[in-house]
Amino acid sequence: MIPIDASASAPRSPTSARHSARRERLVLAGILCVTAVARLYRLDLTWFFQDQARDVSIASSIAAGHAFPLLGPRIGWTVAYLGPLYYYLLAIPFALASDPLVGVAFVALSNVAATWLLYRFASEYFGASVAAYAAAFFAVFPLAIFSSRLVWHTGLLPLFTILFMRALFAVIAKEDSKSVIAVLALLAVLPQLHLTAAGLAAVAVVAFVAFRPAVRGVHLAIGAGIFLLLYSPYIAYELSHDLENTRELAYFALDRSLPTRGAFLAVLGNVLALYRPALGGFIAELTWPPSLVAVLSALYRIEASLFAIGIILAGYRLLRHWRERDKDDIRGRRSLGLLLLWLGLPLLLFGSRGGVIWWYYFDLLYPVQFIFAAIALSSISSAAFLGSSARAWLSRASLCLALAIVLSQVGVQLAFQQRLARHGETTLNVQSFVVTPAASPIGTLTSLSLGHRRGILRALVDEFGVDTDTLRRRVHGAVLGLPAESNYLVRHFAAKRGTPRATATDPDMHYRVARREGTGSDRHALRARQIGPYVVGEYRPHVDYRSWAYAVVSREALDDRAGQEWKTVELPIHDLNLRKGRVLLLKGTVDLVAGEGPARIAVDLTVDAPVEILRAQVHGRPLSPSETLAWQVPLMLPTPSGWMMGLGRTTESVLDLKAVAPGRAPVLIEISGPELILKLDVYDADPAD
Repeated sequence: MIPIDASASAPRSPTSARHSARRERLVLAGILCVTAVARLYRLDLTWFFQDQARDVSIASSIAAGHAFPLLGPRIGWTVAYLGPLYYYLLAIPFALASDPLVGVAFVALSNVAATWLLYRFASEYFGASVAAYAAAFFAVFPLAIFSSRLVWHTGLLPLFTILFMRALFAVIAKEDSKSVIAVLALLAVLPQLHLTAAGLAAVAVVAFVAFRPAVRGVHLAIGAGIFLLLYSPYIAYELSHDLENTRELAYFALDRSLPTRGAFLAVLGNVLALYRPALGGFIAELTWPPSLVAVLSALYRIEASLFAIGIILAGYRLLRHWRERDKDDIRGRRSLGLLLLWLGLPLLLFGSRGGVIWWYYFDLLYPVQFIFAAIALSSISSAAFLGSSARAWLSRASLCLALAIVLSQVGVQLAFQQRLARHGETTLNVQSFVVTPAASPIGTLTSLSLGHRRGILRALVDEFGVDTDTLRRRVHGAVLGLPAESNYLVRHFAAKRGTPRATATDPDMHYRVARREGTGSDRHALRARQIGPYVVGEYRPHVDYRSWAYAVVSREALDDRAGQEWKTVELPIHDLNLRKGRVLLLKGTVDLVAGEGPARIAVDLTVDAPVEILRAQVHGRPLSPSETLAWQVPLMLPTPSGWMMGLGRTTESVLDLKAVAPGRAPVLIEISGPELILKLDVYDADPAD
């Protein structure tokens, strides 16, 4: 067999073999412990956007027997859908509990299982030393950890990718015909998790053409039958809907748009650098000591260098042993060839496409990068041309280097989660996630963590008696986003609470959620509850919600007050469509009481395009926002053919009313910019300190 791990082929005495097996079990146990800690520590700090709320709701409905979807998640930036298998897999943990955290834990634990499978797979084909290094590097890789710590279909890719490659290796390297059943079955699973996994289908096709393994027809037939069975819901939908998804996917796959100049080289550089630029996207607003960053960067570059060296070594060994006919050499040559195909074909396929390419499109490569890095490290520490003493020193140095990489990355991961716990939200610089020269359509995203969202909503349900209708109408503040992102959790906590108290009984009572770090929270609240850097306050509003109305006019008709048709509205407004170039007029009253407040009111907008408050008036006098916060959010936006993933913007502008005399004050607000307003709310702002 082509030598990779010299220790794997060395003869051993029975005693030595037992000691070696015990040592390997201890090493594997340690790696799995690190994997579990990195993925499960403060798992509640994962994000929870609309996609996650949707996935959790559908999976729990499947588990309860209330839904049987034929389609899966919509494919980003298209009008096509994946198959539904992801939803059915995610329903497994929801058969045990309804808390969204069980879904997150399910994805995280699937990655722990993937690490174990990686060790078994790499040990079988490349030796125990390669297996240990590869599993350890994958266990702590920051971007792999991120994908595994949220309800996200790409988070399940590593487990099924390793299962698929292990089956493909068995067919190609061992010529095990039965394994083709697993290859075809897993080819039905992977593209239903993420469309990019179709790149693995290309790997299988090229491998079969290049190596022509002997495969029995009966095994092909069984595999094809399982493939069709796993795709049957999607096929049933397509046959009854004129193949609409298949046609859209074909259009997308055959897109002839030219890639951005230098796109392939940029993709190749990002992959070889282990997506280092993408790491910067996760630490927005969280600063690190320069000396620590320097050490971490050096270790990260060493790991990336090992990856590149491993590719070169694999290619060299493949060419060196190309003509050898020994059975073990053929198996080793095919194993290295498959490893190179696993890496190279997806790079060629996706690096040559036009448009924006995100780093996570290459999650299907996990964990091949770490197998190559492990091959390099194992080869360096067992170089045959060195003496035994030199090899022993190199082996110790390699082990120390691997430990430094593992400990530094897991340490940063734990510190990062601790900082997120204090910060209460994740801020992402999304442009860093693009691995091509193309510009990202998204700038900076801010996400409230699931744990803080759970804490806020638990307090609203358990302490203030809020239900989904109250959430929609009487809970204010841009912190929680759209009600759709919180409805599932409100229902979950209400069901968990059982049948005690009724929901909020006083229709004049409202609730405000604001970010207020420290303990001097909401001075105007009748009751308040602090959750991390957020405060939930109960108060009687000074905004008179029965007095509000709106009109949609052209810019030319803004000053024609007599010709405007006003419609009474109950704030907040949800899903209001405006024609392009139109302006929304909103008017109502605020009751200002001497010695009380509100000193400020807030205008909370979630829209599909940049928005501007053209004018704000009280008693006809202009007001300027005293402060404005704005951030981008991913949204499900309506299109002529249905809903699709898009980009939204949330803006929270505060109008200071301190100079307004007590009494009933008429307010007029003019808003321009969006075509779709997903949420518009006016409420008593959190009082300033």
